[in-house]
Amino acid sequence: MKNKSVLSLELYALINPILFWLDFSLEKPDRLSLFKMSWKTLLKIISVLPDKLIDIDEITIILPVLQKVNMFC
Repeated sequence: MKNKSVLSLELYALINPILFWLDFSLEKPDRLSLFKMSWKTLLKIISVLPDKLIDIDEITIILPVLQKVNMFC
């Protein structure tokens, strides 16, 4: 089995593009469906992460997105 740091790096490689699409979707109101799909994908990925094997802080990932959503609204 891979160690924590390798798994964490691989997950960041997966999560970073989703965060990009979330940012992109918040630039214009007509991209709400893209935001919804990206948000659900991100939440699903975070919900299946094993607690003891991954060294990723979910709050660090989600909080900036929620701040941008607040500014968008």
